[in-house]
Amino acid sequence: MDRQVPSSAPLAPRLEIVAARREPASFSAPSRMEATTWRDAAGGVVAYARASGERYWMDLPGLATFCFDERSDHVVATPHPGIAADAIAELYWHSALPLVVQARGGEVLHASGVLMSRGVIALCGASKSGKSTIAYGLHRRGYRLWADDAVAVEVTETAITALPLPFDVRLRPATAVLFGLGEGAARLAARDSREPAGRAPAPLAAVCVLGRGAPGAAILAPLKASEAYPALLANAHCFSLEDPARKRLMLDRYLSLVARVPVVALAVPDGLERLPAILDALERGFGEPGPDAR
Repeated sequence: MDRQVPSSAPLAPRLEIVAARREPASFSAPSRMEATTWRDAAGGVVAYARASGERYWMDLPGLATFCFDERSDHVVATPHPGIAADAIAELYWHSALPLVVQARGGEVLHASGVLMSRGVIALCGASKSGKSTIAYGLHRRGYRLWADDAVAVEVTETAITALPLPFDVRLRPATAVLFGLGEGAARLAARDSREPAGRAPAPLAAVCVLGRGAPGAAILAPLKASEAYPALLANAHCFSLEDPARKRLMLDRYLSLVARVPVVALAVPDGLERLPAILDALERGFGEPGPDAR
């Protein structure tokens, strides 16, 4: 487990947007025939990814191409025609950055995160599963938001640690109304969220895997390692599986994580009526907010 993000490289490189005609030749996009293709659940192409040595390319069709290497302090983005710079920035922070971190040696879960008294609680799940809603609900009870959609994790022999990444919070319209934020989806800047240097790494205390629960089912239920391992892999950001050594390292790290950190199933029914009960269960399980969690 010795390949982490290089110590000389920032965990979250800054974004540099360049016009296509000014793109350096060394950053030219690779042929898609040579790239790994990532698809969504419906089979549509989400991204093409390719690595060559320490250089990486990621193309999001119709949106932008991102280029970076293992040690640079920046990522170069080339917008596709008609895509504005602010849209590229949004795309980078929410879609590309987790894959950049993973390609450069880290591990990142598709999860929201909240800092509670025992450490960071990661809330894993698919889009629209309730991650951001639950995290923001805990925040309203006094806990510090840690992440929205991407929890970076460092696995060493002595500790499993959540690392701070820049983020903002995006709430769907129904959730925004529930919390009295007005109609329409809300984007909220969390305190220190865009300045990860102001937040120290924290222990990863637990991972909750969100799923739809049957009426009357327990809200929190521990998962066996044989259940937790595939559940976490299903929520792991991964740039490419073409490098056997990097793939094995990723698998070994998640094996270590499930052996050392509690992984629980969190039953989330449709609708927001049971949100208070879900928040109560998480507070009972992982503690009251302390000075460092606020």
